[in-house]
Amino acid sequence: MLDVNWETINGPVAHQIELTNAANQANVVKCLISFLLAHRGPSGACPPPPPDEPALLTLHHAGTLFLLAHPGAYRNHDVQVYGKPGEISFTPMSWQFVEGAMKRFFRDLYAIWQTGDALEASAYALWGINYIHPFRNGNGRTARAFSYACLSLRIGAELPGSITLMQMMTEQPHSSRYKSLLTEIDKTYLSGSLNLQPIKDFLLELLNLQIASANPVV
Repeated sequence: MLDVNWETINGPVAHQIELTNAANQANVVKCLISFLLAHRGPSGACPPPPPDEPALLTLHHAGTLFLLAHPGAYRNHDVQVYGKPGEISFTPMSWQFVEGAMKRFFRDLYAIWQTGDALEASAYALWGINYIHPFRNGNGRTARAFSYACLSLRIGAELPGSITLMQMMTEQPHSSRYKSLLTEIDKTYLSGSLNLQPIKDFLLELLNLQIASANPVV
């Protein structure tokens, strides 16, 4: 999880801030889920409404506060993603296309919310935010948080467990697999046939692990 490519500060102090921000972001996710679960409407409609663009920006702000000059704002320049030191693993779209891409993202998410299941909504959110890469930094942690909110809200309940999907995706062996799956999904999208099934299967595995952590075997 710890990064070395922050805008305002790096080193041990930045890492300390990252850890505090991660805890704060988890609390914001929990509050977001509670808030939207309480706003199902007088008929108790299920599922609750999906998280929107202000929710996404708020999650990014919580996760990157004091580490970026403009937390909670879309990027205004191009970025590259590095795998191994000095090795570019992914070049996201130019910043000029981000705003339009995010409008399509929320439009498509809303459509999935109406016709798809919780895993599909969560998988689309996780992949889509990572692929568009709308922020200068902090895209992965924001995508995981937003995806988890989508999963919980589309299911219609706060998910039990002593460890969440968000946390598990930052730890091995799940972290490496998660990154590989995103690359795999990118290829299907670029070929003209987006296939989210591998990410859905991965999220289901982690969901089962999370639920099992609520009732550990003694």
